[in-house]
Amino acid sequence: MSFPTRFQVHVTDHAVVRWLERVEGHDIELVRQAIRAADPNGWIAKGAAGLQVPALGVRLVARDGSIVTVEPLHSGVR
Repeated sequence: MSFPTRFQVHVTDHAVVRWLERVEGHDIELVRQAIRAADPNGWIAKGAAGLQVPALGVRLVARDGSIVTVEPLHSGVR
């Protein structure tokens, strides 16, 4: 049975990350390090707005020196 949208609880991204970390046991810091490692030349820190990483099939999207999202290279998803 599905409840109307107005009765469904919103789950924030923060809550999802904490669930992955605390319930499922994922090491979030290790994931953060892996994302940083995808830019070994530090282009994001040097001011790049993004970086394509074909070996991983992703593009790192940056704002103000921070990686803000990871997008697939060959998909309509944004």
